[in-house]
Amino acid sequence: MWQDYTLSFVGILFSYSLIPQVIKIYNRKSAEDISGQTCIISIIGLIICAICDFSLRLYWATGITLTTSIMWLIILIQKIIYTRTGKITFISQGELK
Repeated sequence: MWQDYTLSFVGILFSYSLIPQVIKIYNRKSAEDISGQTCIISIIGLIICAICDFSLRLYWATGITLTTSIMWLIILIQKIIYTRTGKITFISQGELK
């Protein structure tokens, strides 16, 4: 189906566009510019789209859409990790400062 290839191509572009963001967050060790709400809504929306794609037997589009949701999940995990490590300094033997 041409729709499968079209949606897959667009999904690849969306996933590709997130790669610089993931790298930037990793290098800066900060994701304060990214909203957690944006990440969560994007993940949920993309999973719903993947379910719809799968139900229409658009298997390539399903895979790419899930890949894009995983990219958003990575950004959310980075946000959680770097937000927590930015506020907590570990001292010897697990004490918190």
